[in-house]
Amino acid sequence: MTKEDQKGIVCAMKLREYWKSLSGKERFEYAERVGVSEGYMRVHLIPARKTPRENILYGLSKESFGHVEHQDVLDHFFPDMKKSA
Repeated sequence: MTKEDQKGIVCAMKLREYWKSLSGKERFEYAERVGVSEGYMRVHLIPARKTPRENILYGLSKESFGHVEHQDVLDHFFPDMKKSA
């Protein structure tokens, strides 16, 4: 389930990558922790068809236990708002 660097430290992943790395049971549990159904996650949030409420946006990063950073969640739903380097 985790993506780790060579030293075994958990690396940040994009939301879609994290979702794909989870088993069916883990997807259900993650969605439940976030506060949505697995179906809603799969159909609306992972393809970014709907923009979630603020508490769900925070939950997507928080409930990934460090695998997905909050900025990556924001970039997933608001790609045009990415900071230019």
